[in-house]
Amino acid sequence: GQSIIVLRLLRVLRIVRLVGTIPELKLIVNTLLKSIPSLGYIGVLLFILFYIYGCLGTFLFRENDPIHFETLHIALLSLFRVATLEDWTDIMYTAIYGCQNYGYSGSQDLCISSQAFPFIGWFYFVSFVLLATFIFFNLFIGVIINNMEEVKEKEMLRLDPDLARLGKSESDIKELLKKIKKDMALLESHVTFLEHAEEQRSEDLEDAEEQRS
Repeated sequence: GQSIIVLRLLRVLRIVRLVGTIPELKLIVNTLLKSIPSLGYIGVLLFILFYIYGCLGTFLFRENDPIHFETLHIALLSLFRVATLEDWTDIMYTAIYGCQNYGYSGSQDLCISSQAFPFIGWFYFVSFVLLATFIFFNLFIGVIINNMEEVKEKEMLRLDPDLARLGKSESDIKELLKKIKKDMALLESHVTFLEHAEEQRSEDLEDAEEQRS
């Protein structure tokens, strides 16, 4: 019984071997593996952000909105809903107008102490959405894209060693061009100085001839 189930599971896991045979899947898996350390650091920062806003939300809105902010872990779940933009404005409007005026139409018995936070409410939720959704989540995407480019480049160099030498020579050429540009700029400044000196000498000679005449 159980051995047959295990054998069937192992047969299902054979599909993982496709990762090594399909280059595109292999690229994606290698990118994800390479991104784990950076994503971990971003995840720690994101957790700190959630924790700070969760504590603030529990302190500010616990009495007005016990459904979403009665305890810290409920507040964290509510903030995850806000970060995913799943009807997050309903939670914000409950804080802005108070549970008696918004959000608790079918749960009036839970709205014990209705309090309105017109300024703190919108600032709290809008700032959290900007930080959690539009900044941190974009950091996740940016890290993955950056690592994918690096994995692509390494894979190309592994398949074609000539590209590595070409890349090295190309970098040398770029450095040489930068040096030539600097030398040309220095030479141009010297030429300009000599031209001004020659003009000044010509003017001095003309003045001297006029004085003699």
